Amino acid sequence: MKKEFLKSVVLFVLFVLILPLNAQSNLDTVKAQKFDTGKMWTFEYYPNDYIKSAYGFDASEDWLQKVRLSALRFGGGCTASFVSEDGLIMTNHHCIEGFVDRMSKDGENVPKNGFFAPTLSDERKAPTFVEQLVLIKDVTDEVLSAMNSGKTYSEKLEKRAAKIKEL
Repeated sequence: MKKEFLKSVVLFVLFVLILPLNAQSNLDTVKAQKFDTGKMWTFEYYPNDYIKSAYGFDASEDWLQKVRLSALRFGGGCTASFVSEDGLIMTNHHCIEGFVDRMSKDGENVPKNGFFAPTLSDERKAPTFVEQLVLIKDVTDEVLSAMNSGKTYSEKLEKRAAKIKEL
């Protein structure tokens, strides 16, 4: 019993007192690496130098604008993109599973046999909404300014929510 108590005290001192102090003593030894944020990127922080050196592709601002305007949110959460100027959208299969039955005609088995529209008039509209990424704007200063004009914590939260809704 005494040995167990002694072990517990030693472990407590080690993990609660000594290790945290050691971890805090050298905080700046971790250096940022090239892909700390991954290889995914947002349109306002496009890694042009990396893409150009890795793939030999130099994207123009016009190209980035076209790609951004093709970026969609489909059905409330899935990503999608325009693949034609007529509004044809491409998305992942799991994003349309709930719509397949509503879009299928009698006798069709779209999950098994697929669907092909030979003409534009044969295309079928998904019974959902699509949101297009039209604008990216940093609104941090506007939101913080509105929030900081509040006097109490709850007033600050209310002002922040109102500004976000306004924007």
